[in-house]
Amino acid sequence: MGIVLNARYELANEGELSPELVIAMLRDVQKGLGDLDPSFNDSDLEEVLQVVEKGEFQIGGNLLPVKIDFSKAAEFISEYRKRSEGGCTICSHRQVNGALEDFRGYCEVFDDSKGPLNGNTPLIAKHLFNPCKEFDPPLPSLDKLLNK
Repeated sequence: MGIVLNARYELANEGELSPELVIAMLRDVQKGLGDLDPSFNDSDLEEVLQVVEKGEFQIGGNLLPVKIDFSKAAEFISEYRKRSEGGCTICSHRQVNGALEDFRGYCEVFDDSKGPLNGNTPLIAKHLFNPCKEFDPPLPSLDKLLNK
């Protein structure tokens, strides 16, 4: 083992989740990695996303390796995924009764049984992560965002 320089990526703009903020962050990471290793200048944003989602990355050769902590960026991406790919729980068509977490239905599927459901009844759970054709997420998925 030798000397390894530890670094941490800090989000430049911590704000409301938005597609623009995700793209800006990935480009910032791409540029930062490209400054350390020019081969990253040719990488696409999907490759950069894979690096970020791992949470840490080591770059550099024999001279002085640099281990970069991407945990904050990975948390940001994880939250974006929840808000863009969270299935029926994030759909604008969901039906809620009473407490915000007391889901009664998702668009075409509705369970009117008594008691708290929290999306855990077999009827609701069956459709929870398999949204219907009316699925309307508040944010575009990362796949759609990166393949524009």
